Amino acid sequence: MDFETDFETKDSGEREEFDSGMRRDVQAGKPRYDLIDRPFLRRWAELMARGASKYGENNWRLADSEVEFNRFQASALRHMFQWLEGDRSEDHAAAVAFNLAGAESLLVKLRAQWASELVESHRSEPGATHPDGPEALKDASHPECCFDC
Repeated sequence: MDFETDFETKDSGEREEFDSGMRRDVQAGKPRYDLIDRPFLRRWAELMARGASKYGENNWRLADSEVEFNRFQASALRHMFQWLEGDRSEDHAAAVAFNLAGAESLLVKLRAQWASELVESHRSEPGATHPDGPEALKDASHPECCFDC
């Protein structure tokens, strides 16, 4: 992470003016974290704390394979059915959230890995081409690389 980046303040061009005279950019189109249920987030955080005690902090972030992705999916589905059936032996709702977040996080990692592998395979092929031109093959971070091929 580059902490020496010059940040910019994004601007929609629209303003909301308050009775006090304060003006702010509008909230439309922005994430609304203030609308998330905080008691549920606390339950999720408590589940994460129990998991950290049992498996080690951030153990779930070590996942790097499709097998582990499938495990996140299976666990999410199992906990969802347990929650739907009214099983209160565990916090199944928080477990669903954890497993979906784990799966989504891993999916980002896997897509980047697949894109990099695809770029590398194109580089090794004689006369390899890319829909965005030959320069795109030099950039391993190009996330759309041939996903539609």
